[in-house]
Amino acid sequence: MNKILKAILSLVVTAFVPVVEGGLLFVPFLALVMFFPLSGLGFGIGLGDLGPLALLWVAASVMLFLGFLVSLMYTFLLGLPALLIGWYFRAIRWWTTLIVAFLIGIIPPTLSMLAAPIGQPEGTPVWQSTDPADLIWALSSAPLFGLIGLSSGLVFWLLWRYWVQPGSPAGRPRQVEMKPSGVLE
Repeated sequence: MNKILKAILSLVVTAFVPVVEGGLLFVPFLALVMFFPLSGLGFGIGLGDLGPLALLWVAASVMLFLGFLVSLMYTFLLGLPALLIGWYFRAIRWWTTLIVAFLIGIIPPTLSMLAAPIGQPEGTPVWQSTDPADLIWALSSAPLFGLIGLSSGLVFWLLWRYWVQPGSPAGRPRQVEMKPSGVLE
């Protein structure tokens, strides 16, 4: 298979990682909804109420699919240029991939949260707010998005290292021949 096609497939798999993480968070929530009404701690949907549970599954599936589309968009808008730059300079290593993936994971959600209005849709954006709690709220969730990007970057690097470029010597940079200057001869 062509290396370019393998790289694109690796990006698609990388975009699927946040969806898997979201799905893994949904399963404990669904268990809470289903099993804890017996003790009075749940949300009141029992095992006999299959209609609300089916609706919950459909809503979660739609949300995960939309999350995959957003993740795919971010991956190709930001990850593809980063891949091309790293590939050109032969700088795709585990640490460069993780740094770039963390930044790709943290910057777009943080910017969109800072631009989000407070309260009503015509409210003041968070970045213009005079209340520091609004800014702290927006910036406190940024590391979570960075960690999601970091996990996606780790998956991409593993695919890159062991599937796309398995024969590469750990992605060494281009070798520049150094000719002696003759001063020390």
